[in-house]
Amino acid sequence: MVLLDIRGLTKDYALKSFLSKSAIKRALDNIDFQIEEASVTALVGASGSGKSALSRCLAGIERPTRGAIKYRGTDICFMAKAQIRDYRRSVQMVFQDAAGTINPRLTATRAVSEPLKIRGVGTPREHKKKAIYWLEQVGLPAAVADRPALELSGGERQRLAIARALISSPEVVIFDESFSALDLPLAARLLAMLDRLRASDGLTYLFVGHDLCLIPAICSEVAVMYNARVVEKGRMQDLLSAPEHPYTRKLVQAIPRLPPGWPS
Repeated sequence: MVLLDIRGLTKDYALKSFLSKSAIKRALDNIDFQIEEASVTALVGASGSGKSALSRCLAGIERPTRGAIKYRGTDICFMAKAQIRDYRRSVQMVFQDAAGTINPRLTATRAVSEPLKIRGVGTPREHKKKAIYWLEQVGLPAAVADRPALELSGGERQRLAIARALISSPEVVIFDESFSALDLPLAARLLAMLDRLRASDGLTYLFVGHDLCLIPAICSEVAVMYNARVVEKGRMQDLLSAPEHPYTRKLVQAIPRLPPGWPS
């Protein structure tokens, strides 16, 4: 079942200058893209290709210039205020730099449970209990629960952001290069946890990155962005074995390969 159906999506930004007339930069150019329910999709492209603009539009943070983003058949651009609030709860985004999205004065549990407080769901005691559960799920010990977020490392705050996205029981989570600050063993454990949630709760993930080498192995579908457009999309296995677009071929060729005879 199609969960998010993107049709003709275009996003323009006005570039203002004191020395010249305002110019228009096209970040997204007539994007067609679909995300299936309970799927794990990769969105890959170089810096400036439009990945972040597309992610922010999908998360409801920015409004497209034109085109449609249909969530279960309803265009989010025409949703009422109450509907768009529910949509933003259902579609969570975890940014690359978590420090800028977390109030450093809040304790770890308060930072994670903040969405529940904003929505007025549950009691403070229930908030803390749920927050501790999700802290444990992302590999943070109970000892950090009452520590201010400012005292935590960058990697620990990144895990706070992931826990905060999951505590709202979303349907879709967009990870915008969210694992770059984590060491490989920890990232592998978090991805295994996310894959279990997908299997048990039907969560849908979009992993955004600039390099196929860094895209998680749990991704089964991939879309490649180049110059504000999606130039290739399909099953990950098919794209790796037979890339069609020249930019996709460069991405595939850049994947490190072990020398012949090297133990795997």
